[in-house]
Amino acid sequence: MEPVAIEFDRMKCRTCGHEELCDDNQIKSDWNEQVPAAPLRRDPGFLLPEGRFRALWRTLGAKGPSRETFMRLRGAYDESHRAYHTARHIGACLRILDDSAVRALAERIEEVEAALWFHDAVYDTRATDNEEQSAMLAEETLRTGGVAVDVVTRIASYIRATHDHSTETPDGRLVMDVDLAILGEDTATYDRFEQGIRAEYGWVDDASYAVARAGVLRHFEDRPFIYATRVLRDRLESRARENLAASLKRVAQPPGSAGRSGPVPDEGASIAGAVRALCDAQPGGAAEVLARHHPLVLELLGARRFSGPLLHRNPRLPWPEILEGAPAGIEVDYAALSSNGGSFWTAEILRRHADAWDWSALSGNEHLPWSRDLVADFADRWIWKVMSSNPALPWSGDLVGAFSDRWVFSRLAANHRVPWDKGLLGRYRDRLAERDPDWDPWMASERPVALAPGITLGEQGWNHLWQNPGASWGELLGSLESADWSALSSNPGVGWDDEAIARHAHTIDFGRLAANRGVAFTEALVERYADRWNWPVLSGNPSLPWSDAFLRKNAARWSWQRISTNGGVPWTEALLSDLEDRLRWDHRGLSSAARLDRASLMRFAPKLDWNWGVTTNPVIAWSREIVADHADRWNWERLGFNPELPWTDALVAEFSDRWVLGSFERNERAWEAIGPHLDDAFLRAWVRRHPG
Repeated sequence: MEPVAIEFDRMKCRTCGHEELCDDNQIKSDWNEQVPAAPLRRDPGFLLPEGRFRALWRTLGAKGPSRETFMRLRGAYDESHRAYHTARHIGACLRILDDSAVRALAERIEEVEAALWFHDAVYDTRATDNEEQSAMLAEETLRTGGVAVDVVTRIASYIRATHDHSTETPDGRLVMDVDLAILGEDTATYDRFEQGIRAEYGWVDDASYAVARAGVLRHFEDRPFIYATRVLRDRLESRARENLAASLKRVAQPPGSAGRSGPVPDEGASIAGAVRALCDAQPGGAAEVLARHHPLVLELLGARRFSGPLLHRNPRLPWPEILEGAPAGIEVDYAALSSNGGSFWTAEILRRHADAWDWSALSGNEHLPWSRDLVADFADRWIWKVMSSNPALPWSGDLVGAFSDRWVFSRLAANHRVPWDKGLLGRYRDRLAERDPDWDPWMASERPVALAPGITLGEQGWNHLWQNPGASWGELLGSLESADWSALSSNPGVGWDDEAIARHAHTIDFGRLAANRGVAFTEALVERYADRWNWPVLSGNPSLPWSDAFLRKNAARWSWQRISTNGGVPWTEALLSDLEDRLRWDHRGLSSAARLDRASLMRFAPKLDWNWGVTTNPVIAWSREIVADHADRWNWERLGFNPELPWTDALVAEFSDRWVLGSFERNERAWEAIGPHLDDAFLRAWVRRHPG
């Protein structure tokens, strides 16, 4: 919804205050990339606020790190078949919930928010139990995280209530009203919502869709009140009924030429005509995805199809030539192009179109040819608070000093490429206490503990510094009067090994250290501090020296629920068989995160989750044989998302009748394999198999 969505686009990260792509501005080096991540949409409007979810996780009483759950949700909301039920919808719901009048309606605000995070996590337009499956996912995830049973039960009930939008509980009614707020938006926003729903049901012909959609709309129109809460009813009821009436009138009309079941191009048609016709029949669908990656994209799409922001973020296109002289009728979207990760950027291109760029996006773009001269040349155009977080700049003490009056130091403190050593910290120590003018205090420290004169843990720059893995911690720890040892215990860049842990054992938070993937774990280290570890948390850490013997030696200590989802454990058929009773078969967790081999997959296939779990698992010992073994079990659309498959042109060719080409959009390794097949014959064959 437009007003809400725009606010969400500008939502600042609850942890670090960044406005741009939160995941690009937060720490994202090797130690974080061990967490399995689904292919992501790179549009800032589709990114979920991870800091906010982390805070909610703690508020619910969950134990251990929240990142794995967050990444799982983000992967779900980024599935290619979604058009409306995406991360943007969840973000819009959260923004509505943040309204003080709406928030005041909740009895247990954290449970309402949790229900909103999970309520569309499972979404398949061919299924009829999405709400039930989403509720079950929430139950499984929250119970595993240690959330109280009564809390989990209430959250799941609110999610189930979104099926028929009927419940008697105040918090359940609030969840439903927030979910339905889109119905009361302005006409343009509501129309985009309807277009998104139609795209999600692209497999249904126009006539059938019109009948089914009319039934849904009348269900809401026939209710005495669409909204159960007084606040949202007063704001949205009238406009919602206007939107429903207009939409019912449209679906009652005979389908026009823009229907979804467009003509299949003739065998003899040119490839340009074939793809253009398919784009007309399925706007925004897989055909356009295909065309965006075709070398002849300008010819294939033509002027009318060239305006999409995703197209402008495609780094493969010949942008220097396009910018030099775009074909007649093609309008370049410079704002969208500003986020492009291609290698075409030069200072001259920036200068020639300086008045057209989105300089906020450019300031965060890691693919520009960054140099000190480039920073200086456009000093009056950069958005310095954004650039302060960009790790791609040639960071040095001299660069920080040259523009010290421009940087936002609280953001520099979080930048893992800034060389924070004793000298740099000494020069700018006082600047770390400065507040970011755009900082959202929602995540301010709850512990204003004194560190040094005039500095407290609640001050933003210092909070970020403790979590920065790129600082010279070997040097800094000995020079600081005091430190936030809880945060440092979680910091993977501190260099925690036997010696460092022994030196600071009296101040370390071993609960947080247990989750730290940067610790140099050895069996001896684990045994030495056996009485201090949080063993359930330790059970989920893939960085331990996992082996059959190590698992068996500490069998009584492990949380086997977490062991089953640990991607570092080298599962074999024999090990799974021996420990089957202990694992209690968390089928979804084991399927999605365990490092399973071919024999294990064959032996335990009936117990595994092939729709969500195994298909997206990044740590399986993937091979062409595994793909072939279970050809009838895979969710092929989700399998196309998985970059860890052994992508080769032979693999693409062998299963060419199975792949859902649109799911490859964000899978670079898949596209490299598909490249040799992007010829007329391949495209025509694909058009025949997927006419719409």
